[in-house]
Amino acid sequence: MISFHPCDKRLRNNSELDDQHTKTLAESVQEKVELQNRLEEVEKLRLKFYKQEEENDEFQGLATQELAKVKHLLLNAENQLSKTTEDLKQNKIHLEETEKLSKEMENQIVYLKEQVDSLTIESNLLKEECKARAQAVETLTIDLANHLKEHNK
Repeated sequence: MISFHPCDKRLRNNSELDDQHTKTLAESVQEKVELQNRLEEVEKLRLKFYKQEEENDEFQGLATQELAKVKHLLLNAENQLSKTTEDLKQNKIHLEETEKLSKEMENQIVYLKEQVDSLTIESNLLKEECKARAQAVETLTIDLANHLKEHNK
């Protein structure tokens, strides 16, 4: 058997320890690199998440603004519809009153036309009667004048 000097054994142990430390150090360095790579990936994901969250917040804000605009437009449209409906009711009432008044005036016109026709007929009869009386007066005047001339002779 070969006998080793205790120092040799220590050297061998130191060498093994060095190898082990080197291996551990290499593994640690490798693990550190992997962890740094993962950390970079996580940081990229975190930034992407915050960016997406910011975009979502911005989109949510825009959607809320648009919804508020739509609600405002809807409210205005409902108010306009209500006003237009009320105006339509008032116009309908006014139209009904105007139609009623128009019918009454048409009836009044028919009545007045009948009165005019009746008065025209009566006027024509009176004119004929007046004309006949005027002729009768003229005839009587002539007869009287003739009678007076004969009587004065």
